[in-house]
Amino acid sequence: MRSNYYSTHSVVTFIRAFNVQGTPSLCKFTAIVDDFYDLYVNDIFIASNTWNDRMEYDVTSYIVTGANKFKVVAANTGGPGWLPFSADIEYWSGKQ
Repeated sequence: MRSNYYSTHSVVTFIRAFNVQGTPSLCKFTAIVDDFYDLYVNDIFIASNTWNDRMEYDVTSYIVTGANKFKVVAANTGGPGWLPFSADIEYWSGKQ
């Protein structure tokens, strides 16, 4: 993990595997988490952020034709944790 903060709190890893047909024109990943997270695309570190900061990342350059993976390593300091996220992929043809 990229933050020393993770070593003293509950940590959960979320993985979403997906396939991409063709070359996307845009891929955006949007997330907000309670409390901290690291985002990886295809095992490449993209960013870290803290809770209540909704962030949107352009991850187009990390997406390949075929198998892909989003991974979020999240830490919670107590109480209920949450991780709503979305990923939108657009193609040159306009399909999503």
